[in-house]
Amino acid sequence: MNNDIQIIDDIEVKMIPLTSGLLESYGVINTGKDVVEDLVIKFKNGSYYLYKDVGDFVLAKLPHAESVGSYFSTVIKNQYEFVKLELPQPILKWEALIEYGPCGSDYHRIEVDAMTYNGAYKKAQEWSSLNSIPHPMITVTEDSPMINEIEWTPEEEEEFMLLVERLDKSTPTD
Repeated sequence: MNNDIQIIDDIEVKMIPLTSGLLESYGVINTGKDVVEDLVIKFKNGSYYLYKDVGDFVLAKLPHAESVGSYFSTVIKNQYEFVKLELPQPILKWEALIEYGPCGSDYHRIEVDAMTYNGAYKKAQEWSSLNSIPHPMITVTEDSPMINEIEWTPEEEEEFMLLVERLDKSTPTD
């Protein structure tokens, strides 16, 4: 399982994957209070929400619920104070190859800006439609996104480098 790490208000939060059609992962922030923690939820659409002072008993059941999405909707959603988190999302540059014509004999290479592979693919589809390309075959290259072309603010770049440094220290080497 891949664990995502998010930095929220200068606190490192380990995000743990969930099996759900609605929720992608969750993380817990220790509040220092007895029997309650803050819960961070990442939804499948990429948005993050923070639910405040969720009971430890409720948190313990979340990943093991028969239906994680139903448990969340009935036990957590609208039962706890919450805020939507606006976390920085880097815009990545992707290269898309758009082939068309007999056996892909004609093609265009374009660069698209998107946060995800799916977003890049969708933008390449839109480009094909706007340029009246019939039945395009679209490939987003494996070696994209090009990390050195991410448009970071200085603060985001520093935060990213600190995260990479922490991950490097925690990853065992062969």
